[in-house]
Amino acid sequence: MKPNQDYYAKLRAAWERMQADTVAGIRSGEVLALGFVVPRHVADAPALIPSDVWGGRIDWDGCKVSGSGLEFVSVRLIEPKAVDELLLPTGGDRSEPRPVGRPSVKSEVFAAYEALKAAGKVDFEAPMKRLYPEIRAYLCEAYPDRAGVFQDLSDETIRQVVSGSFKADRASKKQ
Repeated sequence: MKPNQDYYAKLRAAWERMQADTVAGIRSGEVLALGFVVPRHVADAPALIPSDVWGGRIDWDGCKVSGSGLEFVSVRLIEPKAVDELLLPTGGDRSEPRPVGRPSVKSEVFAAYEALKAAGKVDFEAPMKRLYPEIRAYLCEAYPDRAGVFQDLSDETIRQVVSGSFKADRASKKQ
């Protein structure tokens, strides 16, 4: 190998190692990825990119990522602690501490359940678990800007929100 070829091979290996470490950091939560869902609209806000999207196609130079049926552009990586700084009003300190963890989706999940129930799309004879994909689909359609968040909702999250109402509604239907 010529000296220039050796240099470029080492440079390429370092670049590939950096890419692998970045994706690992995103998947572990050490790094957050924000981007705009395609198609992008003027009023869109950047969305948190779900970690499963990073198993798809990554265009490092174009700042794009696509996978799991989603595509994001203008992708930016930030540290989790920087989220608070981005959300602080300009020039001001917040007197109330922000809650730790992800924002609650309880009200949206419950509203989806109620909407599906009102539309007659809830089968109270079937196990409650069969309703979970319908709730996810409803939420993704109702909130396209947060579709990635709702698509990744766990069964347990949905169960915790709708279980009591589903059981009460099932019991009232049997009477």
